[in-house]
Amino acid sequence: MIPVRQWILVLIVGTTAGGVWAQQARTAPAKSLPAEEELTLQTLKRQLGDPKRTAETRLDAARLLLANPSDRAIQVLRQCLVDSSNLGAQQAVAEAIAEYGGGRKEFIAPLMAMLTGDEPQVRPSAARALVTYQNHGVTDRLIAAANNPALDRAVRRVTIEALQRIVEKRCIEALIQLLDDPDSLIRSTAADSLQRMTNIRRFGASRSMWDAWFDKQRDKDDVAWLRERNDGLTRAKMSLERQSTRLRARLIESLESLYNITPKPQRAEILLSFLNDPIAEVRLLGETLTDRMIAANQEIPPEVRQRVRLLLFDDDPRVRESAAVLEANLADPKTMGLLLGRLRAEQIPDVRVGLLKALGRLGSEQAVGALLNEIRLRGEEEAAAAAEALGRIAADKPLSDAQKTRAIHVLVERYRQAAERKNSLTLRESLLSALGALPDPAVEPVLTSALSDPSPLIRLAAIGGLSRLQATGSAGAIAPLVGDEDRGVRQAALAALIALDGKEYLQTILRRTDPKLEPDPVVRKEAADGVLSLSRQADARILDEILAFLAKRPDVTALRIAVLLRKAEVLKGAQSPGVAGTLREAGKLLLADERAGEAVPVLGEAWQLFSADNASSAETRAAWLEYVRALLAADQPAVIRVLAEQANTEDRDKGLELLVQRLETLQKELKYSAVVALAGGAETQLAEHMSESRKSALQDLLATARSRQLEQDRLQVEKLLPNLLSADATTRDEAQATLNTLGARAARPLLEELRKTVKSQAPDSRREVALYELLRQILPDLDPYDPTAERVRRLMKIDAWMKKVK
Repeated sequence: MIPVRQWILVLIVGTTAGGVWAQQARTAPAKSLPAEEELTLQTLKRQLGDPKRTAETRLDAARLLLANPSDRAIQVLRQCLVDSSNLGAQQAVAEAIAEYGGGRKEFIAPLMAMLTGDEPQVRPSAARALVTYQNHGVTDRLIAAANNPALDRAVRRVTIEALQRIVEKRCIEALIQLLDDPDSLIRSTAADSLQRMTNIRRFGASRSMWDAWFDKQRDKDDVAWLRERNDGLTRAKMSLERQSTRLRARLIESLESLYNITPKPQRAEILLSFLNDPIAEVRLLGETLTDRMIAANQEIPPEVRQRVRLLLFDDDPRVRESAAVLEANLADPKTMGLLLGRLRAEQIPDVRVGLLKALGRLGSEQAVGALLNEIRLRGEEEAAAAAEALGRIAADKPLSDAQKTRAIHVLVERYRQAAERKNSLTLRESLLSALGALPDPAVEPVLTSALSDPSPLIRLAAIGGLSRLQATGSAGAIAPLVGDEDRGVRQAALAALIALDGKEYLQTILRRTDPKLEPDPVVRKEAADGVLSLSRQADARILDEILAFLAKRPDVTALRIAVLLRKAEVLKGAQSPGVAGTLREAGKLLLADERAGEAVPVLGEAWQLFSADNASSAETRAAWLEYVRALLAADQPAVIRVLAEQANTEDRDKGLELLVQRLETLQKELKYSAVVALAGGAETQLAEHMSESRKSALQDLLATARSRQLEQDRLQVEKLLPNLLSADATTRDEAQATLNTLGARAARPLLEELRKTVKSQAPDSRREVALYELLRQILPDLDPYDPTAERVRRLMKIDAWMKKVK
């Protein structure tokens, strides 16, 4: 990755000299250069020769000099190549030639000298540069160097490694011959180069196998032979790319783990190193982690902010795209101008899309002009992103009249162009969504016409736009779409009707709650939610209309209940009759729907209203029994008081019968605490109203329930004790929360455990104290306890406590 400062240098030099150098390439080279060009050339020469400069800076200088066709530039480069006292300059020039190809005969001799010389640092660069020459006998000279036993082994190895880059038969033949070299390291290097060059791994260093293979290749014409080599290299490249992808993924995973386990004060330094890393995927990870910090409202260090801004100029498009959105999330004051500037300069469509999204996130009117130009002039993907950004800005803050007028004109015109081509779904969807953010009657005809588009995406966008505009006049055009073939369109149409003119289209919405008409449960729920929403503003007449439609529909019980309760509120407010009957109907539905806790207050109020009107009427008596059923279904002890206060013996007896039935059911379901609560209350408050046989049956139920409840509590406490006495605070707290639900019922089992601990042959004083402290939490008035007292005294105290606890 080229440093940003060096990019600035490249841009400056390229702007200053590029045009003149291009002109020189078309004319005979001049003996002297104009002053401005001479200054530029001297600047590059100094950078190239300066050992204090970074390797990347020197390479950039060599690249620019190599792009200059003048004799003076060539002379500077050749001087660097022959100057063995400046290895960095030699290496930079050789690498530039390797990248772009030199083609200059003047460079061959110094490059060969570098390859065969004594400095190992410059040999690989020289070899890479030499293999770019397709003439001047360079390939023959490389083959000769590889076969020359008089040369240093290291020189020969670098040369052999370079030969794999020249896909010619004579190079393969030379490498095969080297498999017989006396030097084993030369043989292995030749074998490795052959494998890399041909993508054939199975031959290894076997001369006979390579000979047999090459005999079949020798007479092939060059085109067929090169095609086979290209196919092999392509497969090898694909394999390497897959391997590289896996390795990079593992690297990113490891780096992310490293970041997560690093203490927060040190994370900024690691994050900055990620953002500066030469590997693009690591820089992307740095951007992702920065974005997470923003989402978590964490402070972003200034140096990280600065580095993110520089990543807008990164050489990897993915990094630039991510940096654009990240820069918008950082929302620095200068971000808008910076993003607009990058939008003008950026050429990669994906990055431009990222910049447009970022402008939308900033939500500033300053971007409107640029966005409209993008919509008007750019391709589909960029225009769609610009439209989305415009819609986002307009939704956040209304545009000025002038901006809105121009925006509508541009959006409508581009939409008509796209619609004529009958493609560009994403673009048309984005344009319609943006129009929906511009409150103006001028956009309604376009959105309404889009309701009949063949694409469900376009129909959805049109519905959404009309809904946002609150275009009530479009409800009639939207209504037929509740029967659309696309589920999403049906759901959106229902939501729009509810928002625009729900009362007018109540029957249309109600019909979509019926499974016979609407097969999709999600859409039916949308309709039901809409009916419920409408019912909150409806009068009694409309509520009756809804209830009549929903009558005898078990699939909409919850909706019927909600509408009935709303109707009761309306009738109360108007002081109209029928409140008690409406509440009673809602309560019965709640009870049937196993929502007894909700049914209790509803049926209780209904009974009170009936009773106030006529305490002895059949309706009052029936409502009372329904109220009792709800209390019993909810296991509420208040039912005992309600039964005791009933003056009508016949009704009370029916209630008592219901009580006994409920107790028997609870007993079967092993809900002993509920049996104890209800039966215990009945034993004390209803004894005078019960026959001897009923009292006896009730006492048997109560005794059995208490016994079994005690056993259940004992087992639960026994199970909890290890956790209650655990050294781990979290474990203790969780066990204590469970113990608290038992309340006083845990006292007897804990006392039994305390008694066993005291009587044990191996007393445990810590356990003894802990058990006492647990008892104190349940029974705050417990007497003081001395764990150091004689065992007999402690047991006597525990027995006295047990007598007081039921």
